[in-house]
This record gives sequence, C-alpha cells and structure tokens, in this order.
Amino acid sequence: MEHLHLPKHAASPGPEDVPYVCAEGYDNGPFLTFPSRQGKTYILEAPSESKYRATIAISTPLAELEAFIQTWLFFGLLNEILKDMCTASQFVTVVNPSPTSRRRIDTTSLVSIVQGWVNHVKVSDDSDEERQAQYNHIAECLQLTMRVLIAIRPSSRPDFNRSVIVSIASVAELLTAATNSAYKIRDLNSQNKCPGTWAFRLHDDPKSAEMMKQHGYCPSEIIRIKNTCITLSTIHFLTWMDKTDPAASHEHCNDSECLWRSNSLSSDKTKHRLDHCDCSSLTVDVGKAIAILARGGLPILSLTSLPPRDDIRLEVLEAVPESRYVAISHIWADGLGNAKANELPRCQLQHLLKLTTSFFESSTTQADGSTVLIWLDTLCVPVKPPEARTMALNQMKRPYIEAAFVLVLDAGLCKIHSQELDPLETGLRIFNSQWMRRLWTLQEGALPDKLYFQFSDATVDLQQLQKKVLDIHQTDIGRQYLALDVGTAHAKLRGFFHSSIPAAGPDLATAVQALHYRSVSEPADEPLLMAGLLQLDARPILNGPDSSRMQRLWTLMPLASKGIPMNVIFRSEPRLSQPGFRWAPRTFLTSDDDQGFGLSSSFHEDRPTILTSAGLQVRFPGCHIDMPAVPEGLPKNPWNMFRNVDANDISCRYVDGTWFHMKIDDKVVGSWSLDTRGETLRSLLGDRSKRYGVVLSAPFQFEDDAFNRAYTGLLVHYKNDEGALSTVHSEVPIIIGIKRGATGILFEAAWEVGQLLLKDEITGQFMSLGIDDEDQQKQDPEYSALVGSLEQTIRSVTGSIVGGPVHDALQVYNQQTNAYALFHAVIASFYLGSYANLGTMSSNDTCWCVD
Repeated sequence: MEHLHLPKHAASPGPEDVPYVCAEGYDNGPFLTFPSRQGKTYILEAPSESKYRATIAISTPLAELEAFIQTWLFFGLLNEILKDMCTASQFVTVVNPSPTSRRRIDTTSLVSIVQGWVNHVKVSDDSDEERQAQYNHIAECLQLTMRVLIAIRPSSRPDFNRSVIVSIASVAELLTAATNSAYKIRDLNSQNKCPGTWAFRLHDDPKSAEMMKQHGYCPSEIIRIKNTCITLSTIHFLTWMDKTDPAASHEHCNDSECLWRSNSLSSDKTKHRLDHCDCSSLTVDVGKAIAILARGGLPILSLTSLPPRDDIRLEVLEAVPESRYVAISHIWADGLGNAKANELPRCQLQHLLKLTTSFFESSTTQADGSTVLIWLDTLCVPVKPPEARTMALNQMKRPYIEAAFVLVLDAGLCKIHSQELDPLETGLRIFNSQWMRRLWTLQEGALPDKLYFQFSDATVDLQQLQKKVLDIHQTDIGRQYLALDVGTAHAKLRGFFHSSIPAAGPDLATAVQALHYRSVSEPADEPLLMAGLLQLDARPILNGPDSSRMQRLWTLMPLASKGIPMNVIFRSEPRLSQPGFRWAPRTFLTSDDDQGFGLSSSFHEDRPTILTSAGLQVRFPGCHIDMPAVPEGLPKNPWNMFRNVDANDISCRYVDGTWFHMKIDDKVVGSWSLDTRGETLRSLLGDRSKRYGVVLSAPFQFEDDAFNRAYTGLLVHYKNDEGALSTVHSEVPIIIGIKRGATGILFEAAWEVGQLLLKDEITGQFMSLGIDDEDQQKQDPEYSALVGSLEQTIRSVTGSIVGGPVHDALQVYNQQTNAYALFHAVIASFYLGSYANLGTMSSNDTCWCVD
C-alpha cells in the first residue's frame, strides 16, 4: 500500500505487504457484471438478503473468495475508472526473484496515475449530461465495492487476508476523492453520490487495534481514533505513528478510560525539569494578585533573568491593554501544576522564560536582564482563600482572549522534532496529543487569536499550519483525505466560538460533542467550563458547594442558546439526585459514541422546555404501562422456565395487539443502573404501589417500513397525572422495538391462548390449592401433579388455534429450532403474567413534568 502516506519515523517498517492472490487476470469487461461472467450472480444480490451474506461470508472457500475479490474489486475497479491510463502489471511486483519468489501488490505509481486521470477528466470536452452519467456510473461501482467489503468484514470472515481488503478499501478511498475532484463535486453533503467514508474497514479490525497497542496507544485512544477519524488514510497513518512513551503503561487501561493517565492526573506533585534537580521554588505574591482580582483586574507575571548566575525574579503585575504576555496552556500532570501553593521550582520558571522569550522580536530590557510577561494558571489563580480563587475562576476566559499568544506545552509534543515532519503529521501529532484530551484545553485552544504549540526544536503556529494543510487538500489528491481529517479537527477546536449565526452562541449539543473523549481531574470543574463554553455567567455556579455545581449549571441552562433540549431526558449518563433535577445528567464526560444524541433541539424548537422546581416540563407522546394481575396460586416458576430470563428485558403488548420488545438502554450507567438500586425492569413494573408510564421520543409507527425502528423512551412512575400536566419521576431510559412478522403473530397467538387458560378450570384448581410460595409449590405432590397437567392443557388449547398465519409463522421458526416447544413456553409465560401492557398512545403534545 505504497500510495498511503506514512509517518516520518514509522513505528514499524512499511508499507504493509499485500500479496497478489489472483487466480487469473481481470477480463477487462464491465465492472458491474463481472460476477455474472464468473458465475457468481449472488454477489449482485442485495446485501441484506441472507443468501448473499451466507454465500460470500461463509460458504465460499477462502482461496477462491480472496482471488475473486482482489481480481474484481482491486484490478477491476482500477480498470473501470482509469481505463487505458494504466495496466495491471504496473501494480504487481516480484519479491525475491528465485525459486521461492512470490508476487505482491505495489501501488507506488498509483497516485501519479490517478492525478493524471483527474487532470484529463477536468479538461475533457464531454457534455454536462455525459459527465453526469460518467460520475453516476463510477459512484455506482464504488457503492457496490463498499457493500461487498462490508459483507466480508472481520466479524464475518476473520480468516480473510486483512491486507487484501484494506488495500482495496484504500484504493477505493483514493478513487472516491479523485472522482469528486475530477467531476467538480463541491458540496459533498448534497451532490456526492460516492461512499462517504471508507474508514469503516478498520473499525472492527482486530489486527489494526493490536498494532496500535504495540505502537504505544492506549485502548481508549484507539477507540477514540476509530470513532472520530473520517478517513481510512488517517487511521492507517495513525496506526503506524509511534506513540511509545517509556513512562507510560497502558497494561491495565480499557476501551473507555486510560487508567495510567487518570493516575497521573490524580497526582498533584510538582516536578523539576530534571529528576536529580533540587532547586528551590519561587512563590507568587498572592496578596498582590488578590488585590488585582478584587478591583476587576487580571494578574500576570513578570519573569526576569538575573545574570550572572542565571537566577530568575518573579513579580506580579496587573495587565494593561499594552501588556504583551504569553498565556501558557498545559497539562498539570506534566509538571507545571501545583494544587497546594502558588509556587513552582526555579528550574521550571527558567525554562518558561527561555521558551517565551523567543515569541517576542524585542523583549523589554532592564539593566539586570531581560523580562517577559506570562500568565500561568498555577501561579495566577490563588489556591486560597476560596473567595479569591472564585474571582479568578470567574474570568478564566479572559487570560486567553487578551494574550498576545497562547503557548501550548504538551510533554509528548515537546519530545518531537517538528522540522522533520510535514504539515499533516505535525497536525496529526497535535490533534492526537494528550493536551487535546483534557477538558480545560478546549477553551484554551478555541479562544485566542494566536495559538502556538511547542515542539522540541521550535514552536508551530497553528494558523499557519492550517494554511499548509488546506493547500495540500486542494493540490495533492493522494493526501487529500489526510488533510480533510486534520482540517476537521482544526475546525472543531478553533471554530467552536464562531457560530454561523452571529447572535447565537454554542448550544448544549455543540458543547457536549466538543467535550467528547476529554477528561478532567476535578469533576467540579466540568460545570464551570460548560458555563464558559455556553457563554453563561459562571458566578452563580461558583457561589456554593462544589458538589452542587452541576445543578446550578442546569438552573442557568435556559439562558443558553436553544435552552435545555427536550430530548435530554433520554440521555444515559448518571443523573443528579436532587429533587426536581433527577432528569438532568450529572456529567457529559462519558465515552458514549452517541454523544450528540438527545441534545439537538432543532426538531422540537417549537416546543421549548420549561424548568420548574418540580422538574423539566417537556412535550412528548407516551402511554401507561403495567404488568397484568395474576391470580394467587398460579405456578411461580414451572419447569424452571424463568431461570435464565433477563429481568431487564420484557415483552409488551400494545392495545391493538402489536407486540414490542422493551429493554434497558445498554448505555445506562451510574445512578441510572437498576443494579445499583437492587431492582430490575420486571421488579419495578411488578410494584403495584406505583403507576408506571413510558415517555417516548417519537410516536409508534406501525407501517411495514417502520418495523425495523427502535424507539427511545424513559420509564417513569406517576406522582400526579390529574389534569393536562403529568408529573412523573424518572426511573430508567429504555429502548422499545416492534416484534416483526412471524414473531409478532406468534406472540399475539400465545397471548390469546394464555387468556383462554385463565378461564380454564385448571386455573381454578391452582387457586383452590392456595399455595403461593414457590418452594411450597415444588414440594407439594398434588401441586406438582397439577403443574404436569398444565403442560398437557397448553398443548390441548394450542391445537385449537394453530392454523393459517400461526401455522405459517411456526414453520418459519421450525426450520431453525423446535418452534412448537418455544411457542408453548411463551404461552406459559404469558399465562403467568410475564409481560407488560402498553396503554393507548397519547398525543405528541402531551405535557410531562419530569423529575
């Protein structure tokens, strides 16, 4: 895969070797009909059909499948698009010419050939109609290529040669970029017909993840990269980028958290520049800093070099409009933090003086040495008293806005020689640094006019870097997608406070998406930073205990752009416990891949939320839900049928006989988890002292094309449902899906049989025995005999209704398992009340006050 860009110093020798596995050459016929010419018509069937998946993913022998796929999707695709501008032999080379020689794929010349094709198409004299037809055809070929690659992903064919598939996907990605460039597709959102991304091919690739671990990545970082990078080119580049750090150990880290970094951040120990250094510390005049803050000023620091012993003087000054100071953005765990006092070792201050001096063309010179001005949170934000710290925290945006420059110090970047790197690797190093994973650095990187990153040899101006990246995106087709990912990361950081609507600031959805995969060592800092991002006054948040800061943030949230989105009640994060705020997420710093879900208000902007002391007023459809009352004395667990039943998963019957499958949202964590409360979905609904309901994000749709839809909802219990407003208490977010086709038919038939059984004499016999304890039921001979009769009764009653659609539905499942036995088990469970009833759906404008 020589056409893929690699880091300057790749972690392993590259490029990755791709074997030539074709059994024969491509026949130069039309791409779309090649499978038919090879007698493999199943390839052209819809990927959703089971025959397609079974044949291509399981039945076809490996060697035959690999040869066919490479011949068609690699050589055939190149032949179809580039035509006579290349030959297959240009992409095959011989390794070790000898009796043991072999052939492999070589794409060294591919980019230049593709660029030549782009130039040729751009200047062709074809009509607009001809060009559109050409573009549509190429897009169709690329879309088919993607569908086939999806069918043979690692989870379907783990034995398929990974490099063969990645090489095809990477070539297809290059051809996608080239096609959109050649045919001048400017708006990729509305005009593009080619696949949007080829990065999916590495998302579930275990070898790629293992390689990244070997190259120094934390598992959580691997997940972040695969979930946020748009292009295969970027994921491939980062896979080979060396991130090893002798000081880091990710052995115990997991997909959601870097435990090594968390442990590092939990340490507030200030570090010297060198391990053996024992120089003394310099302390800030905190009293002077507090006086400046009290009169609304901004304290900054003057660092002065004192020759001849290379000592340093530290002085607190008040910033004035003419002050040209450097604001330092850093990670405390890298050594410049101090949670106990406003002081730092002399060696650290001397290093800061050396770095910041280079920013100014002419430093202010005094008789005893040179001076620079800086702002550093460790020294400029008083550790105590609390009221002084509050004054400083309330203006945390100001130092970065007013600074002449902001200099980012990241320990990893400071070890890298920037002049060896091209602009793309420099950008990828920056946007995959630890600095980008911290919470406060989002604001620190988005606010200033001029942002610089310190490397081992020089500083990098991010604005100038982005200009170079943009030039690459516009002129280099081979690196266009790499540049796209770098540019996207830059836009997310630097464009945060620049709304397309000048009067509107960032809304909650924008802020939360920007915070995704970031972390903070002090949880109480999250609401403070959120207030800054949403352009809210942070003073009310700071005025009170740290433990209730998030509640005070939510109190201010109606003032933010777009206010509180209604769908927030369906989020899965841990919730606040304070009455009236039990709907509100306690944090947004989760690893949930759907970080934007439930926060975009555009669909419901005509129905704003109202925050009250009792809860959040929202408008959604919903319905009552309850489990049926079961006569006393019926068997609790006949034949141990409920032994392996998931208590957080339940079947539900709507009033019209449609069946649903309800379960707790898999992403539910923290205080939402019923496990932490010693409860289950079934135990909640079985509590008859409360009345339960379901608030739904959208009304049920029963049309055939909607049967694959899953609905997000919130299980609640009613506190008051009199009048037009229902006041409810949040229980747990849920997912509801319609049971389709044969399943729905069988469930309704099973329910009908259960209803007949409740009227049968055997129910009266159970009730007459009066045994309601499960252990006693198993020990009583007469009761046990009656349970045996129940099975026969179920078979007998079933026979009276099994016919027509029910018979057909049973035959669908009987091909895979003993459908009749399962059907009888469902009947028994419904007879014993192991399901829930859903009441009639209310209107979309039903008003709920959710606590």
